[in-house]
Amino acid sequence: MSQDSYGAEVVVWAEFAAVWAGVKPLQGREFWSVQGEQGEGSTEITIRYLAGVQVEDRIVIEGRAYDIEAVTWDERQREMTLMCRELVE
Repeated sequence: MSQDSYGAEVVVWAEFAAVWAGVKPLQGREFWSVQGEQGEGSTEITIRYLAGVQVEDRIVIEGRAYDIEAVTWDERQREMTLMCRELVE
């Protein structure tokens, strides 16, 4: 947290890591399946396993911000799948 000129708390985001990612917008049946199970996921983002990634984090890809709704990884911890919701401001 940080404070603005009036003393109010302001959320400040800091870069955790820069990694390659595969981005797959979900459509149709796939989109509704994710909504029913995990909330409002609209995009599936795949990255190499990176310890410390949490649902409290945010992803920015080419200027587009995504909130992480769910984090899963394979049993060998090689790859992570992040179910995300794109933020529209």
